[in-house]
Amino acid sequence: MADVHTHELCLDAKDNLYGEHLWYEGDATKKWGHRVWRLKPDGTVSDVIPAREGFLKDYSFVRDRAGNMYWADRGKKTVIKKRSPDGKIATHQARRRERESPRASDSAALGMRRTQIQKPRQERQKSTSV
Repeated sequence: MADVHTHELCLDAKDNLYGEHLWYEGDATKKWGHRVWRLKPDGTVSDVIPAREGFLKDYSFVRDRAGNMYWADRGKKTVIKKRSPDGKIATHQARRRERESPRASDSAALGMRRTQIQKPRQERQKSTSV
């Protein structure tokens, strides 16, 4: 899409492509703005969230197979929110464990686990035999 600054994209079950257009108005106003757009398979573009000031807070491009949307609401306490396809919003408390970063606790609240990338087996054997 022309003239759109997008960091995240999401494709739904109907092959609609969603994205956020983010812009900075400049040093004169020092204001940021955004909008969320949808590109339908027929080429039609429309706004899901019209242009507004600030950053995206109550919308996310993280979805599960059932169409639920998840985002971190970072108020006084960080909570994970889930919006179901029918529009209902549920709040899940994010619990922080000692020595755990906020991002790790957000993942833990959603029942996800952190994984580590391991070296291929041959490289691990070489490094331990030296």
